[in-house]
Amino acid sequence: MKLTLVGPRSVGKSTVGKVLSKILGIKYFEGDKLMHNALKKYGGLDKVIKSRKTHLIAERAFSLIKSILNNKKTILDLAGGAISSRKHKKISEQILKLIKRESKVIGLLPTKKMKESIEFLFKREAKRKHFKKTNKLDLKKEVRENYLKLKNKLKEHSDIVIYVNGKTPLQIAKEIIKRLEEVN
Repeated sequence: MKLTLVGPRSVGKSTVGKVLSKILGIKYFEGDKLMHNALKKYGGLDKVIKSRKTHLIAERAFSLIKSILNNKKTILDLAGGAISSRKHKKISEQILKLIKRESKVIGLLPTKKMKESIEFLFKREAKRKHFKKTNKLDLKKEVRENYLKLKNKLKEHSDIVIYVNGKTPLQIAKEIIKRLEEVN
């Protein structure tokens, strides 16, 4: 079984991925951590993003994801920007085709309601270490833009969409397993 968890920043992909990994006994790969390691000579993922050198991410993303999905049993968590980048649209389309072909795509979204989803993500983002110094209005605007860019694409291309608000990571993992059993 190969699963790719995709969703907006701070929706809980990594936490859910780790729980799923333990339950299913499948190796888990955290996309951000893999990309950070691939970009170490440039200062890591955060530094590359903040310095607006995202072409470095785009140049490495496809081959990195492909190498992970070559494993027979894999859970990969993938940032939503990997499939929804407007700046690197061609690579995003290639990544989307790859994950759909090689894995079951699990979309994680906060809620069915847009306003609630943006508020959910904003509250989580505001608590993250690398956004502590970010102007809150700018952060909320960024959260909104990223969510709007991703939500419909995620709904359209995911094999399963799970709404996470009000659920524990264990409940989300069990819901994913149940829904996968229903699909297969």
